[in-house]
Amino acid sequence: MYIMAEAGDEIEIDCPKCGSRQKAIVLSKVEKGQRAVMEVKCTKCNVVGRIIKIGELGVEIMDFPPDEGS
Repeated sequence: MYIMAEAGDEIEIDCPKCGSRQKAIVLSKVEKGQRAVMEVKCTKCNVVGRIIKIGELGVEIMDFPPDEGS
């Protein structure tokens, strides 16, 4: 599985903090086999999180820090 976005690229994500579709900057990316992990930063709320894609399962996991009140 090859993900076209590289570090420094801008992508669109459904930001769990903003609650809407936003642009995000890819800070880093690691690929191994059918798995890819990208560290991204939302351009609206500036929260940093990870997007984990597992190609053989067709799964995308968004791992962002919980709200401070939680």
